[in-house]
Amino acid sequence: MRAVEVPRAMGPCGCNHALIAPVHTLVLSTLTRPAMSKNLQLLLLSVSLCSAGLGQDIVPIDNYSVNVFGQVQLSIQAESGKYYILEAQHSPTFEWPTSMTMGVDGTMVISEPGAAYPEDQYTV
Repeated sequence: MRAVEVPRAMGPCGCNHALIAPVHTLVLSTLTRPAMSKNLQLLLLSVSLCSAGLGQDIVPIDNYSVNVFGQVQLSIQAESGKYYILEAQHSPTFEWPTSMTMGVDGTMVISEPGAAYPEDQYTV
């Protein structure tokens, strides 16, 4: 890896912040890496994301409601130490994660910031 040394008092963009210089060094060293290294990083990232998705379970929705702001509120049975990802189906071919919530033991409410869809368009 080839890193570009940046003086602590002055960053490459001309800013005069002592704390910004290490960030500039990190960014510049990332930008100057060979393409093979970037390809390897992308491959490792892809593999880790795919393998992380293998442990997901669909959680049943116990209760569906809409709050006064028009946002969905879904009650589910959860466990602490797990993250729960709410996905909304925006169209028949497009499903997108809309929120992520840290689980608590027992019943918990998971919601999203956008307008509510019908219940059958949500998965947790």
